[in-house]
Amino acid sequence: MANEKKKVHRALRHTLISRQATIGIVNNDGVILGEISVIQKTSTIIHVALVGTLSTLISVEELNQSESVRITGQLDGTDYSFLKLARNLKTLDLSDLDVTTFPVEAFYGSALQTIILPKNLVAISDRAFAQSNITSISIPETVTEIGHSAFSECKQVRGDLVIPNSVEIIKGWAFSSCTFDGNLVLGLQLREIGSNAFSQCKKLTGSLVMPANLEMIGNEAFKSCNRLSGLTLNENLISIGDYSFEACVGFEGNLVIPNKVQTIGRGAFIECTGFGGDGSECIFGTSIISLGRNSFCTMGGKPLNFMHRHFKCCKPPLGIEDAIGEEALKYTIYVPIGCQGNYKSVFKGMIQEVNF
Repeated sequence: MANEKKKVHRALRHTLISRQATIGIVNNDGVILGEISVIQKTSTIIHVALVGTLSTLISVEELNQSESVRITGQLDGTDYSFLKLARNLKTLDLSDLDVTTFPVEAFYGSALQTIILPKNLVAISDRAFAQSNITSISIPETVTEIGHSAFSECKQVRGDLVIPNSVEIIKGWAFSSCTFDGNLVLGLQLREIGSNAFSQCKKLTGSLVMPANLEMIGNEAFKSCNRLSGLTLNENLISIGDYSFEACVGFEGNLVIPNKVQTIGRGAFIECTGFGGDGSECIFGTSIISLGRNSFCTMGGKPLNFMHRHFKCCKPPLGIEDAIGEEALKYTIYVPIGCQGNYKSVFKGMIQEVNF
């Protein structure tokens, strides 16, 4: 009975056999000048009708002999573990796989270079592709959540990282220590970026624009993303976590803290020494309640290099003395009309009232 079952399963596999041809190159006199070998690699298509049976349809040796494998049907944890045994397989097409998520660590440490994700994928599980050899990431427009450490420490990945508009939550360490060397594009529906989500992505480039619906940026979310060149925060943002942008030294020009932001954590912009320059401004929104220690200075406590500091909140935020650096307390600041008196106990420099 077991043998009959195995035969039924194998009937659901189709293999395109590898072919090799040798072409001789000759001149007009018939003298052989050389040869070219043309090799067509093997491509295998497998339909898994019964979960847990992938290993009965193809062996590890056969997987390793294939240039690419396409799998349809359904898989379970046993099947994913089996796929990780194929250390020579480079491309895995799961686009027509009938799943909405993967098991935890489904492709953790995998040698695969290209994985085409299922069209109906809704969530990418924790550590699903962590420490794998994938070279690029294309996330389907159906995904709403990216799990904890889902792609962390993918050291071969290159190019842009595009988060589709469907994604609402990126959990902690999701892309930490990845080697993308292009732009980061965040989807329009994103509401939350978890702690360390993009920390140590030191090759990301371009200007970082936060999407309209984002409310929270977690601790160390973009720590040491030092090649990012600009930062635009969105109007619906409420909270910026501890050390969120620590050592993002590539940020240039102005920094505008939106009006709905209430708290900025410790060291949020510490060592962001690229900010500033002639005419540069740091503008604090109307709702700021508290600023964490060293959030707007260097490790040594020196203020960041803004020429002008505007406080649209009528009362100075809690912790402001330790947040912006002692020297900055002597600089000229700009506050709303009628609020000058509230700042005199903190700032020793000129306090000018303006109509924001």
